[in-house]
Amino acid sequence: MNLEAKKRRDRVIIWAIYIMYLPCFLAGLDNYNYIVNNSTSIDLLYRVVGARMMMDGKSPYRYQWKAGGEEAIRYYHPIPRYSQSINGVTVTPAVLWLHQPVANADFCQVSRMWFGVELALVFLSGLLLLIICQGWQQKLLALLTLTCFFVFGRNLYLHLHSAQLYLVYAFVFILLYFILSSGITHKYIIAGVLVAVAAWLKPFFVLLVVPFLFRRNRKLITGFAVMAVVLALHAILMGHTGYWIEYASAMKEYANDVFLRDHPDFLRIYPPPFTVSDCVYPLRQPERFPLTASGLAPVQYYLQRVGIEIKNTSVFFIAATLVAVGISALTRHIKDLPRLMTILFLVYLSAELLAPVPRPGYYLVQWMLPAVLVITNYRRNIAAAVLMVAGLFINNGLLPVIGVHSGSLGEGLMILALLLFILQRGRQDEASQAVAE
Repeated sequence: MNLEAKKRRDRVIIWAIYIMYLPCFLAGLDNYNYIVNNSTSIDLLYRVVGARMMMDGKSPYRYQWKAGGEEAIRYYHPIPRYSQSINGVTVTPAVLWLHQPVANADFCQVSRMWFGVELALVFLSGLLLLIICQGWQQKLLALLTLTCFFVFGRNLYLHLHSAQLYLVYAFVFILLYFILSSGITHKYIIAGVLVAVAAWLKPFFVLLVVPFLFRRNRKLITGFAVMAVVLALHAILMGHTGYWIEYASAMKEYANDVFLRDHPDFLRIYPPPFTVSDCVYPLRQPERFPLTASGLAPVQYYLQRVGIEIKNTSVFFIAATLVAVGISALTRHIKDLPRLMTILFLVYLSAELLAPVPRPGYYLVQWMLPAVLVITNYRRNIAAAVLMVAGLFINNGLLPVIGVHSGSLGEGLMILALLLFILQRGRQDEASQAVAE
């Protein structure tokens, strides 16, 4: 077969893969039919109620639900937390502000809108990953990875059932890779702006700047700094600085209380489910999969299991910063983009594991980009690809691993795969030609 015929064949196969992605995605939609009418959307409810409180000038983090009156419906909070002073809203004021345009709508309508947004994020994430991958072999592997472990995976199902935000964070990593691998003018400045916006939504993203500090990437750092100033001015002009201070205080209290299962306030009776307009606020677990962790628990959990309790949660956040600095310093010589992106994800994941908050299974949807990178670059390190596939099988309940810690084993294998991929240079393939300045 001559070169021109080979190119034509490859183009046909690539277009066939793109066309195959649509029915794979639509088949996944059928898997989520149950959610549309039966989802608790509990985490979305927290965000909507928090946005309503912010709009009404009340504390979105410390207001306590009370039975009776109009406020019992407008600020309905079905699951109190462990402390008398915090109420379970754990997102930043930025996230609450972004929910305000729809906060006054009927909650069922808001729930369906967010469900649509989540499905759009799934579709766009998969499409961008297919575009990023080079050659039909990589695209086919990416399609199989996305379909088997994410579109039909239990962790995405749990994410949609809870109406969480982690698909947004997964999309941030994918969009960041897409920008850095493109020929866009000023792509590093744009990437810095994206990281700043992501940190506005979830502060852990600020640690993504650390690896670029060690690489002296002035353009990305400039983009980040300029956008950070813009967002700080936005908070001041909108009168949100008090909410940010309250958020930091409430999250510290939440972190201190979250593992105290014997806390007397944990036994409070939850407000009963009831109907508001055409919307029922149910308190139910997803029927298809249990709402339990399917990955590693935070470090604090393992310390408590061996009798070590650290009550000063600042220790964990200092440790997250030190880990980010250590990873960045040890890997500062790595320039190719696939490994750089896995380093950025490892820095982010380390902060997540060190933060003393629970990690239910829906956290694992964030693995979309690193999973695809490791598996599609299998020629570089076959052991890393095998470990990643094994971890994905375990965390989706597809391997009969016995024991309550099977999820920990699964994500542990996936982290080991990342480390092998980052630290061991093997045969280069097409995707690794992109280089970070």
